[in-house]
Amino acid sequence: EALELLYRALRLDPSLTAAWTNLGVALRRAGDATGAVMAYEMALRIDPSDAAARRDLALAGERQVP
Repeated sequence: EALELLYRALRLDPSLTAAWTNLGVALRRAGDATGAVMAYEMALRIDPSDAAARRDLALAGERQVP
């Protein structure tokens, strides 16, 4: 349900950095690491100073390394 709400919010306003970051978290928890990284990167394109997106992107990268 969280994914559905986040996608809906982003359709209404794709500039919502927090929604992109939260989408990344939700996707990561759902097992979609690639989608999570893409969401974090989108958040950082909108706001390069977003500390949460930067931190979560770094964590996602660490989890993907074998």
